[in-house]
Amino acid sequence: MVEEGAMLARQATIIPLLEDKRALQGKVTAYVCEQGMCELPAQDVSTFVEQITRIEPLFGTS
Repeated sequence: MVEEGAMLARQATIIPLLEDKRALQGKVTAYVCEQGMCELPAQDVSTFVEQITRIEPLFGTS
């Protein structure tokens, strides 16, 4: 989670994928990305849950 402004700009220098990510229409916006490709921005919980459940876990589940 990154707040817009100076913090986002600093983190985007380290993580280029963050560079163009913004809150849309002033609302909390989630970007679900994997291997450099992002889904469409999600602004509601059901869309976010659908997107995030399609992502392969980084580490095995136990």
